[in-house]
Amino acid sequence: MRTTDAMLQLLRDPTHANPAGGVGGGLSVPSAARGHLRQIQPGASTHVSSARARAGRGRERRGGWPGPQRNSAGAQAIGQPRSDAVSAQRPPATCRAFPTKVVLQVVVGVRRFGGPPPPRGHHKYVTPLQRERGREIVGAGASFRWRSGRGTMGAGGNMSVRPAVKKSETKLHKRVPSSKPPFTLSQLKKAIPPHCFQRSVLRSFSYVVYDLTIAYLLYYIATTYFHLLPSPLSYLAWPIYGFVQGCILTGVWVVAHECGHHAFSDYQWLDDLVGLVLHSCLLVPYFSWKYSHRRHHSNTGSLERDEVFVPKQKYQIPWFSKYLNNPPGRMITLTITLTLGWPLYLLFNVSGRHYSRFACHYDPYGPIYSDRERLQIYISDAGVLAVTYGLYHLAAAKGLAWVMCVYGGPLLVVNGYLVLITYLQHTHASLPHYDSSEWDWLRGALATVDRDYGILNKVFHHITDTHVAHHLFSTMPHYHAMEATKAIKPILGEYYHFDKTPVYKAAWREAKECIYVEPDEGDQNKGIFWYRNQL
Repeated sequence: MRTTDAMLQLLRDPTHANPAGGVGGGLSVPSAARGHLRQIQPGASTHVSSARARAGRGRERRGGWPGPQRNSAGAQAIGQPRSDAVSAQRPPATCRAFPTKVVLQVVVGVRRFGGPPPPRGHHKYVTPLQRERGREIVGAGASFRWRSGRGTMGAGGNMSVRPAVKKSETKLHKRVPSSKPPFTLSQLKKAIPPHCFQRSVLRSFSYVVYDLTIAYLLYYIATTYFHLLPSPLSYLAWPIYGFVQGCILTGVWVVAHECGHHAFSDYQWLDDLVGLVLHSCLLVPYFSWKYSHRRHHSNTGSLERDEVFVPKQKYQIPWFSKYLNNPPGRMITLTITLTLGWPLYLLFNVSGRHYSRFACHYDPYGPIYSDRERLQIYISDAGVLAVTYGLYHLAAAKGLAWVMCVYGGPLLVVNGYLVLITYLQHTHASLPHYDSSEWDWLRGALATVDRDYGILNKVFHHITDTHVAHHLFSTMPHYHAMEATKAIKPILGEYYHFDKTPVYKAAWREAKECIYVEPDEGDQNKGIFWYRNQL
């Protein structure tokens, strides 16, 4: 018989004893309370999950719980027939069928034995163990409810199991407003000091010299002293060198990125020359990337025209995605994305905009480029081929292992950081995306987030924590972006989003929560899409 039915029978007839030894072998009612109770029917019993009862008996046999209590007459208080004289000495009703030692005290509109009368309505009694585990038992009339993260018991004793809700799933991200901003781009520009838009050739070149000097010092130390280290230390030194050198070269990549935005100097030809040399040394087709990246800035947040990390709608995700929506699958996905994501994007436009035919950054006649841009794509390809040819001869002279340690390891770090930075700047559960019915340039430019990379913010020339300002004013030099960000934050208000979550946690969280986009159900604005993860 279900628990609540048993309690109802206890209430109907208090003059009869339960030959089964109380409710479910776990409840005993003092005879002193019977005058306050209704009628109790004999033979009432309750079952609180046979699995829980078996677990309880097992732990009792092992000594985890106290054994059956006996009164002064020597009869068992639990599991034995009872008489009026014996039951009068028993403690208040208790239930030991729960495997967590939860003590259930049910008071039915009468004085609680040994204490003051309970208040009317719901009577809540929480034990210290329940407070520790976040559980509570609520007695109301002749029914009780056990509430926890695992289930709810009530409504006649029926158990309805609810899935555990994790904190990360219940914590809602505060969404960036998706409505039309109450400010204009010109108002934002007026709030920024005019000198922030001034580009200095000398200052820009100082960052190039600074980064390359540090890179050369690291190269000199590695090639001069690492072979003198004992064998175990040398194996440890090279990965450290690869990571540190990769961070410095990521800063070099960012300077070339400035050239692509015409933020390096007032001379376009100088910007393109510096950008071509720096990016080619990192095996990046400068002009190819420049033009696709320019279209990214022109269409940020658009589901149809954005160029990088364009989220898919649910019907577009591949069939195997549900098998990767778990910790091992996310680890595999992140590993492949950070190691191979950049080459796959350049070669096959992976995670990029959908085109009607094959798109490749090395193809001058691909759909990414217009006719007047094709010649410069050839120049980009020539720059990458020249550096590749040089690496080939270097490997022939020094050995492939030497080239991989000195150049290959740092290049993997550069590619990984490039993908990670871009991914986290445009992937967040609070950021909207728009289709053609809702998208406009300003709202799209604001659909990005600044991140905190700690000391690497400075190494990466603040491309990480000033990305919102960069999308609004891409020709602004990076060394003025911090000042500009502080100037526009009061105007942006809720439209500015900064996430200080550690990068490794943020990457894992976004990989878990941001799988596809869909509009909110019942929302009239069907052109505004938000990230979802329910496959």
